Amino acid sequence: MMARFNYYPPCPWSDKVWGLKPHSDGSAMTLLLQDKEVEGLQILKDGQWFGVPIVPDALTSNVGDQIKDIGPVDELITDDTPRLYKNVTFSVKFYVENYQLGMRASEACKI
Repeated sequence: MMARFNYYPPCPWSDKVWGLKPHSDGSAMTLLLQDKEVEGLQILKDGQWFGVPIVPDALTSNVGDQIKDIGPVDELITDDTPRLYKNVTFSVKFYVENYQLGMRASEACKI
């Protein structure tokens, strides 16, 4: 198990900062205590970015790419709800190869 703690002080050039490039978290789990005044965390859903609301004094939990073997539950796959993604076992190689191509892990798993 590993824990990493980051603190990002206010940027003195905030008018010149664009933020991070779109990415997925390569960790297993991220717990984020958001700044109470600065929004910035976003999620991508159906090709559109949405801001994550700030909940003061709460932790935002994000499940990352390393959590486990990923795949749908067999009982959920039917003619009406077909499989959209192949099963994948996360590895650092898988993450790095797709990250270098600018792909999120979920994009690399699409059938």
